[in-house]
Amino acid sequence: MFSSVGHTTAHSPQPDGKYASVTMQSDAVTIVEDLFSRQVELSIREGTPINTVITGDTEARAAFWLLLNMDVQRSVFLTRCKTRDFLPRIRTLVGSPPFSFLHPEDDFILNASGITGKRVHMAPSERGPILSSSEIADGHFVDRCNRTYKVVAVDYDRRTHLRPNSTASVYRSLTSGHKIIIDLKLPRMSQAERMEIHKSTRIQPKGSIHFPNPGDNIQISINSKLYAPSLPSEYAILVKSVRQRNTKSPVCRLCCVVD
Repeated sequence: MFSSVGHTTAHSPQPDGKYASVTMQSDAVTIVEDLFSRQVELSIREGTPINTVITGDTEARAAFWLLLNMDVQRSVFLTRCKTRDFLPRIRTLVGSPPFSFLHPEDDFILNASGITGKRVHMAPSERGPILSSSEIADGHFVDRCNRTYKVVAVDYDRRTHLRPNSTASVYRSLTSGHKIIIDLKLPRMSQAERMEIHKSTRIQPKGSIHFPNPGDNIQISINSKLYAPSLPSEYAILVKSVRQRNTKSPVCRLCCVVD
């Protein structure tokens, strides 16, 4: 069973700010749609074989998973799937199914095995499952233990009972008192590296191989690509509950409150 050790403090973000101007989902959709269109057109021009990565695909895929809320991901994906030219690019621009952003009723929109061999389902069996490690990708935030955090949802304000503006990007919607859902993944490392940390007498590094515990206060810093000098870049979150994706998975779902 995973556990955490004490209080953790986030790294200071490295000023990059590639997507600093993205605060609303409309901004994000414009960027992702432009990147997808560019990549589809390039693949047609170069006669790229199906499921073959070309220059620029990695950037477009990263933007899709970083910038779009889950509901918007679904909308963009379903709309794109109506165009024949996009279908051969699904694996390189989005990834391999099943996709967490799809609903159970979307399972039969396409043949999953046509995207990735031996895959059976396009959609999960329930709405809003815990994300996979690849779907968390670079995440929205990181802590000093190099654990990666992706905001899945921002709930109502406990004091006003008002929901935040749903058109805003979820990672820009963290406000004191809000309940939030975050999926976390541990840093990737070898078993030997994990054992070395486990045996270490130092407390702090152990956070990199453990999930937080309910009651932990954690400082998180925003992904450098999202860093904007005029906007908050660090937040404190209080962990209320922890649920592992599955046995031995490096991913868990946190229910938290923003301090």
